[in-house]
Amino acid sequence: MREMVCTAFSLLMAPVMGALAVDEREGYNITVSIKVDEQKQDGRPWDAGGTNALPDIRGTIIFINDNEKALDLPRRQDTLSLQVSMRNVRLKPQDQIQVIIEDEDFVFNDQIAEGFLTYEGGTRFVVKNGAASFEFDLEGAETMSVDQRSHEHE
Repeated sequence: MREMVCTAFSLLMAPVMGALAVDEREGYNITVSIKVDEQKQDGRPWDAGGTNALPDIRGTIIFINDNEKALDLPRRQDTLSLQVSMRNVRLKPQDQIQVIIEDEDFVFNDQIAEGFLTYEGGTRFVVKNGAASFEFDLEGAETMSVDQRSHEHE
């Protein structure tokens, strides 16, 4: 009897479980390249120690949708650029992306960029926010409509 119940459950749940697996495969592999301005927006250097003092970047990128995923950025010391990747991110036009990027300091952190970006569609888009620019490259475009494939934002 127990085997029969387990078999019945497996047969009933197989289509649901299969659908979940398909959804995960349809997510994008996203590479985010971040470039930070050489100075703060007010013209001062990021860190004490002269004009060549570079920021220590850290932060979070959150894809806000029905499958919310957060990407914590590893702390990178003395750099103006950072590239990170994330797999299986479901993203559709008009979904919001929250970015929080800081220059980590001993006393208090400087904000580099903070806000919400809107994904308009396409396989690549570049957005400026605060003292940083973000380039999002999406792989997995076979799940997108023809109109979205030909649409690219800069």
